[in-house]
Amino acid sequence: MTSWNSCIVLSTESLIQIKFWRENLEHVNVKKFSSDVSCQSVVYSDASNTGYGGYVVETPFNIAHGMWSECEASKSSTWKELNAVRNILLSMINVLKDKRIKWFSDNQNVVTTVEKGSMKPELQGYCYVHFENCLIHNISIDVVWVPRTLNEKAVSSVVLLIMTIGVLTNKVIYVCRFLWGPHEIDWFANDDNHIGCELE
Repeated sequence: MTSWNSCIVLSTESLIQIKFWRENLEHVNVKKFSSDVSCQSVVYSDASNTGYGGYVVETPFNIAHGMWSECEASKSSTWKELNAVRNILLSMINVLKDKRIKWFSDNQNVVTTVEKGSMKPELQGYCYVHFENCLIHNISIDVVWVPRTLNEKAVSSVVLLIMTIGVLTNKVIYVCRFLWGPHEIDWFANDDNHIGCELE
């Protein structure tokens, strides 16, 4: 029969959490008597089964997007939405560092997980990384749920990405060359669209 004096063997996950609190409790466990609840930056993000996208409202040309690998595409929608937040945050860290951010997502689980953590180890691991990124770059993020109908630009950036990756047309490449000059390597080439030689 177990008692208060019994020895127990802690799991690896428990040891990780104890280490986390030991390293962070002293210097982050503070509460100011008055706090500024205003935000200095607003971000919208969205994820689909194939990729993710997001943008900063104040600087609308700062758009971040990417594609999931085959393994990542098989993950849950919450995993994809959370990692969209992480990837977008890191890709625009120079714009967002030292700011209080209002971050809008159309996935309610993202709000709950960022605020309270998760019982699922993989999602909780995300929370640790998110916490460290914000701590290192002096970022405060308030994640808010928004209906999908009000998240259209983030959604459209995902759709645009899906439409363009792997199917760059001559017209698109000519526009890119006009903006940035001749290219040396066609990083997007495949068997169906390797047209670099025709443009030289």
